Amino acid sequence: MSDVAIRCEGLAKRYEIGEREAYKTIRDVITDAVAAPFLRNILTTETAARISPQSGR
Repeated sequence: MSDVAIRCEGLAKRYEIGEREAYKTIRDVITDAVAAPFLRNILTTETAARISPQSGR
């Protein structure tokens, strides 16, 4: 019974310094998914208005 089943060498822990990523609830994920098409449309419209030669800029 002296056979080794698992052997680890050079095992270490890794620590991240800085702010932790915000915890997202399932409600946040669903809200973001529902709002994404509308936000994408708003951003596309604003970008098109800025690029358009009719914008007066």
